[in-house]
Formats: sequence, structure tokens, C-alpha cells
Amino acid sequence: MYHPAVKALLAEQGKEFMPVDIAFGNEPVTIIGANMGGKSVVLKSLALNQLLAQYGFGVAAQECSINPVEEIALCIGDEQSIVKGVSSFAGEILAIDNVIKKIRAGKKILALIDEPARTTNPVEGTALVEGLLEVIDSTKGAFILTTHYNIENKSVKRYRVKGLRDGKMDYTLEETHCGDVPHEAIAIAESLGIDSQWIAYTKKNLNN
Repeated sequence: MYHPAVKALLAEQGKEFMPVDIAFGNEPVTIIGANMGGKSVVLKSLALNQLLAQYGFGVAAQECSINPVEEIALCIGDEQSIVKGVSSFAGEILAIDNVIKKIRAGKKILALIDEPARTTNPVEGTALVEGLLEVIDSTKGAFILTTHYNIENKSVKRYRVKGLRDGKMDYTLEETHCGDVPHEAIAIAESLGIDSQWIAYTKKNLNN
């Protein structure tokens, strides 16, 4: 599958979109990978293709087989609200809790959650994601989340973005049994031409 808007934007820049294959059933799914690994685009592409297929339009994919759902819950981006007095973390957690409530009420949902608990500390963030995956043991639709946290849960289906290969990002998703997130942030920062002294100090602190 691909995302038409992203594909068109890349084409304007003389670049080519790398299609992504993914398959899943009712089991929870995690997608791990470095920043700029295309995880958010995967979620947006899944939501788009689900809608296109359910409403009888042509899909943005070579092949597509779906399980129709009653609702698509796409939790992505900053849920912060100054008006409501809600922080990024609180807004995100409330949105996910709303998804849980609908699932427990028996609604058939395709839930797509982008990096839950990313705006809090990694210790509690990891525990929150682990807890979420235990709560969502199985659904009538599907539950997919992306994360930067190392997840120990063995009952979920795991995909990993291949990541940097010879200095270029490979967006291919591969199934994995390992929950460890790849450490590619510094390499990606270097490829973007980030301040060399900042990179040097980062490497020094990492080695210490």
C-alpha cells in the first residue's frame, strides 16, 4: 500500500514512494522503528485504505483485503488543548481511553495509535504501553500501535521498520519476535547534517 498525498509530494521532488506490506488479524500489533521510519504514514495509509475499501472506492494498494469495521479510531498527533486545560499527555490518554471504552462496549473498531505515552517519562511510558497491550488482548476489529519503547509482551504481533541501510532509509516492514527498538536516532541526525559538536557530545554521553 501507499499514501497518495505523500507519494505525490515525493514525486514532485523526484523521489519514489516505497510501498509497504502489512497483514494482521484480531491480535494486537506493534510497529517499532526509528524516527523518520514511516510508522505514522503506515497508520494513515491503513486508515485511508480501510475507508476507501469499505466505501467501494479504488484502494491505494496493489492488493487489499479488509475486515469491515464500524469505526476507525486514528489517535495521531498532539491532543493538547489550551481551552480545555489538557496537556499533550492527558489529551492522548483520554483519547486512547475512549477507544478502550468503545471496544469494551463491543464496537468493532480499527484502532490505530501512534506512539502512545510518548510525552511522558520512558519508565512510566513503557509500563503504560505494556498495560494497554494487556488490556487490548483481542478485539473484534484490530488494534495497531507504533512505539519507541522496548515492549516485552510476547503475545502481540510485531513489525519492525528495516531502517537505515547504507545511509538510506528502508521503510519495509518485517515481522520480528524482538521487542527492542533499534538505536538509529544519532545516525539519522547525522544524515540530516545536524551540528557536529552536538553529535559529538551526544556520542560521548552515550558511551559514558
